[in-house]
Amino acid sequence: MTSTITATTTKNNTDRLFLSRLSETYKCRPGENLILECYVRHQRIKSIAWYAKGEHVDLRGVRIWYRYEPTTGQCILYLRSVLSCDEGSYCCEATSIDNVVETLEVKLKIDNRKFNFHQSLDIFLNLFRR
Repeated sequence: MTSTITATTTKNNTDRLFLSRLSETYKCRPGENLILECYVRHQRIKSIAWYAKGEHVDLRGVRIWYRYEPTTGQCILYLRSVLSCDEGSYCCEATSIDNVVETLEVKLKIDNRKFNFHQSLDIFLNLFRR
């Protein structure tokens, strides 16, 4: 199962780097795959970075990674098979060609309610998918 959170459009403000904003808090269950998505003004962007609980996310990570599409401004963070320890703050940081830095943040809350056998099996099988 994959949960996707897509940023919503903000008011027209041409000074902002981000065209969309993430919700402040997102909830998901252990074992789910999570996709966080936002958009930037790609004509003004020099670099994009994602941070998971304060740690820089690698472009080619095993369980957590991100992708930036410079032609569209799409920024996506992927988190495979969410664990309870993944709860925390996730940030997308955009740096403009003028060296202005802007950050979007979402807090991830993990719903640790008990699962039935089929949900547990899905979680186990998700560990081997990509």
